[in-house]
Amino acid sequence: MGWATALQIGGSLLGAYGQYSGAKQQADQYKEIGKMFLGNEDKIAHQADPFLDYRSSYAKQLNDVLQGRRSITTDPGYMFTYNEGMRGTERAYAARGYNRSGNVLAALQQRGADIASQQYDTIINRLMTLSGANVNPAQAAQATTNVYQAAASALGSAGEASAGGTQSLLGGIGKGISSLGSLF
Repeated sequence: MGWATALQIGGSLLGAYGQYSGAKQQADQYKEIGKMFLGNEDKIAHQADPFLDYRSSYAKQLNDVLQGRRSITTDPGYMFTYNEGMRGTERAYAARGYNRSGNVLAALQQRGADIASQQYDTIINRLMTLSGANVNPAQAAQATTNVYQAAASALGSAGEASAGGTQSLLGGIGKGISSLGSLF
């Protein structure tokens, strides 16, 4: 009966140590995950927003257009739409025999104003999107919060795993000592 008890004690201690080792390994893995988040905020932000480096440039362009320091007429999209719209209007009136009449000039003037209005809105919306001006700050803040919560969760899990492993080891030692008492 003495050997059986000694083997039982040894088994309890080995089992407890195995649980402790596994929990320690898990805790170390959680710590590494937490470290991947912390200190890499810029890298994570760039992965979440690939245009981040260019947003300030687009914000300047947007501000220049809104302040009148930059004309939309230099935008390639505007120039294409304007040129094609004017050609189409001229051709439509030419087909009806109204070359260079007052009607043609009035139609071209109206068409130019319509194109400018449409393209202005298009350019402003494009620059707002590219500059991030239409991004809800609360959503951006929530995304950052989520990154930190994930890091905190990983580090918290590391602590829980480590504590669980220590608890298992101490429980196994306690069982072994308890079994040891039955020898005497």
